[in-house]
Parts: sequence; C-alpha cells; structure tokens
Amino acid sequence: ETNAVRCPDPEKAEAMIRLIQEVKAEGNAEATAAEEVDVSSSDRIREILYGAFEKAVSFAKNYPAINILLLLMLMSGLLYLFFRHSPNIPDLRYPEFFVALLYTTNMYTIYTIVFDFFCLSTLSALSIFLTIIPFKQFSGFSWWRTILKFTVASVVIFTLLVLLVVLGVFLLGAFAEKFG
Repeated sequence: ETNAVRCPDPEKAEAMIRLIQEVKAEGNAEATAAEEVDVSSSDRIREILYGAFEKAVSFAKNYPAINILLLLMLMSGLLYLFFRHSPNIPDLRYPEFFVALLYTTNMYTIYTIVFDFFCLSTLSALSIFLTIIPFKQFSGFSWWRTILKFTVASVVIFTLLVLLVVLGVFLLGAFAEKFG
C-alpha cells in the first residue's frame, strides 16, 4: 500500500478542490481589477494633462497678442524688480512699468503681423527676441545690460513656471490616487 492519505468521500474532495480553485480565481480577478483601476486613473490623468496642453498650445497659436500679454503679466513682477531703477526713469512705479509692458506687447503684435504678412511665419519666434528693443528704449540701460536683465528674469520665471507645472502634476496624481 501507498503512504498517501485517502479521503473518505471523493465527492467532498472534488468539491473542496473546486472551492480552492474558485477562491484563487476570485483573488486573481480582484488583483486584475485593482491593476485596471490604477491604469485607468493614470490614463485619466494623462488625458486631462494632454487635453490641457492641447488647449494651451491652440490658444497660444490663435491669440499670440493675448498670449504675450499674459506672459508679460506673469513676468511683470520680476521684470519690475530688474528695471525699476533705470537711467531714463529713475523712480519707475509699477503702473508706469505695466503701461510700458503694454507698449512692449503692441510692439510684439506689430512684429508678428509683419512677419505673417510677408509669409515669414518661421521667423515669428524672432518676435520674442525683438521685444527687448522696447525694454532698451524705456529703460536706458546698455544693450548688453538690458539683454542680461531680460534673460535672467526670463530664466527665473521659466524655472518657476516649470516648478508650478511639476507641482500641479504631482498634486493631480495624488488627488486621483486618493479619490480615484
């Protein structure tokens, strides 16, 4: 005889084996469902971010003047700190500075219209660099000092915007994970 233990009732043994297999199958189904929930929440986050990015790019392409005005409004605080003690206007106030930024926005619009009129839309990126000319005109700083101040302010504001975007994505991911 073998040393195997025999079950007194083979039907009960088969029922027990089926029950164990069903429990294992349910456990696998729950694990698969949990993985699908994680995938679907990350897909939703990706869709939300992609949709927001597409809308922002579309807005920037369709309304360049409003886009540059919004950008200058964001940059106005830092730019004001860099240009408030200028040779042309020694005690420049913030409202005066903001009016100068509107002048800068108008110059950007003119540059963009000229480039688009002559079908030089590939040179429209040059319009951003040409906005340094109005800063030079109202500040009275040398060209190199104006370019340096404008560049430093642009790098700082770009870094802050990137940090805000990273923080927003992190918070959106944490929110989606917590509240599904």
